[in-house]
Amino acid sequence: MSSSSSPFTPRRTSSRLPFHHPYTKTNGSSSHSLKRYLTKRYIIRFLLGFFCFYFFYQQWFTLGSNTSLKKPLDTTFPELAIAKNIKPTPTTAERIPKIIHFIHGLRGPEPTLDLAHYIAIKAAHDVIQPEKIYLHYHYEPTGELFERAKPMLTMRKVPLLDQIFGQPLSHFAHRADVVRLEALRDFGGIYFDLDLFALKPIDHLLDQEFVMGEEGKDSSVGLCNAMMMSRPNSRFLQRYYASYATFDMSQWNYHSVILPGKLAPHFPDEVTILGYKAFFWPLWDTVGLRTAYLEKSYDYQENLGTHIWESPAKKHLMQDVTEETILNVDTSLYCKIRPFLLDGKVDPRPGACRILEHTERSDKLVGHWPLEKDEFIPKTNPMRADDVSGNQISGLIRNGHYDNHGVRLTGEDSYIFLGVPTNTSFHSLTVSWWMKLDNNYDKENGTAVVVQTDRAKIYVRTEAISKLLPSSMTEPISLDLTTVILEDDWSWRDQPDMLVRANPFPVNHDNNYHQFVLVLDTDPKTPLQSWLEERHHNSPKGNDQQQNNKKKIKVDPSELEEVQELKDSIHPELALYMDGHVIASSSNWKIPKAYGSFVHGVWFGSSEPEHSNYQDPWDTTTSLKASFRDIRIWERPLSFQEIQQLAPISFANAPQQQEEMKQKERGWQEQF
Repeated sequence: MSSSSSPFTPRRTSSRLPFHHPYTKTNGSSSHSLKRYLTKRYIIRFLLGFFCFYFFYQQWFTLGSNTSLKKPLDTTFPELAIAKNIKPTPTTAERIPKIIHFIHGLRGPEPTLDLAHYIAIKAAHDVIQPEKIYLHYHYEPTGELFERAKPMLTMRKVPLLDQIFGQPLSHFAHRADVVRLEALRDFGGIYFDLDLFALKPIDHLLDQEFVMGEEGKDSSVGLCNAMMMSRPNSRFLQRYYASYATFDMSQWNYHSVILPGKLAPHFPDEVTILGYKAFFWPLWDTVGLRTAYLEKSYDYQENLGTHIWESPAKKHLMQDVTEETILNVDTSLYCKIRPFLLDGKVDPRPGACRILEHTERSDKLVGHWPLEKDEFIPKTNPMRADDVSGNQISGLIRNGHYDNHGVRLTGEDSYIFLGVPTNTSFHSLTVSWWMKLDNNYDKENGTAVVVQTDRAKIYVRTEAISKLLPSSMTEPISLDLTTVILEDDWSWRDQPDMLVRANPFPVNHDNNYHQFVLVLDTDPKTPLQSWLEERHHNSPKGNDQQQNNKKKIKVDPSELEEVQELKDSIHPELALYMDGHVIASSSNWKIPKAYGSFVHGVWFGSSEPEHSNYQDPWDTTTSLKASFRDIRIWERPLSFQEIQQLAPISFANAPQQQEEMKQKERGWQEQF
């Protein structure tokens, strides 16, 4: 990475006066006044340009170096006095040595090296190309992955610390916090946690004295000690280490993250602060973990490395993940670290990691996931759900298995997650799927589908309808539409005034697959023109016109009025269809765009936790035991005719119904 693009280098803007065509001289007197006029004009322009340049230069300079210095200095914490009273010994080294430090084996005998740990070592070895990689340990690791990593490592045994400055150290993580500071003090170099992966060289930072990175935007959490770079015995390191005189193990991340963030602004000449995207983005919160482990939406272009937050991710998102998982499931994180496992080999699925803003198809089909058993897809957990639309937007299946026609979910921590292009609108969308519930399976509030932004969700949930049907029916359930909004940073709340109750159409009465379509059509910018263009496009004349040119089709105003009436009558803002019939709808449903305009995933069978993080046990109270197949998503609302095309009577006789669907499609196209 060149110095001009490094996270700590000030970014500079330039000012350029607009191009000006001089007036043509007409006579002597006018020439003199014209010169005076132009001189004043250019002086004013020059001054305005200079002040604009200076303003933006100052803004970018601040953002590019120490963003946390803009905050008011906190002078009330006791560690500041300790740090200021230190008279640090000047470091004699001119640069940070190119030595990597990892720590493992402080917890108990015979620790194993996990897959993430191996990849961290491999990434540091391949990307940083250090002179040496130290593994500081007390209990030597064991296992096959450790043996693979061992040739890259220099082993260094350390004592098991039980105190620092008289303050007790009992947790292995706090012991590791002290060991890393002592290693940097004695050797200098670059410290990485074993769940931090180097992605780009960092040679441009080696001239600094001490380097840390922001955790959270504008150091909202602090400066994270999962990555530190230091010359041996650097000044800020001496102050930071001395501040452990107040260590309190009940304050989990105070000394490791919060305290360095509070200290650094007081010693700006001793520490370089990297922006939040340098190493610690995506973050450890629900959005960040989903972005890394489930979506394929983040390309890490602004990262020097990435911390994968093993602690919150390990209980669920990283559970059962193997090398085969990383090589075959396409998520933001797995796509980025896959080359470390390929080790120079060609990716057998080129293009699988492309990130799209919108579908590349003219019919706006985002993806089509048949969910048919494929012997060529490795049986990992999670397992890849292949997209056959051509957009290569594969999803993943967690704790599901194939049954006769589709994927069976258990009703526990079991789901299908489908990512979509990054700019897919939440306000103009269609989701189609086939689903089968067991006879008399009567769980209420079970999740069939969830479409979500970062701050809003629309649920398709099971709801009991026994009061609406004859008493002979046994606990019938149908599907309602529930809206949930993130009202602050932590609390998801149902919106009772936006609830669309179920109609008396049971979905658990025949043990057959049924076809469902969810349509969201609340975007006022969706023009009726597109409806008519689609209508003309389906005619032979329209196809010829599209092939010859892509000019906008001229539409008669009376036709616009006709389509407007048609849209108002058959297309409410929110509608759920079952086998071609509306079973739930609302004409005044709308999510304010303040709660998000872009879709960040479509779930089937369950949803991400709303009252906890991914590190907590999976909330199964809303999970649904069901089978799914043939899922499709469009980046537009389908018309009523198109929905009718998708709607065979039942899935009991699939081959015959496929022919019926083809006949319906041919007949509908012939109408135009």
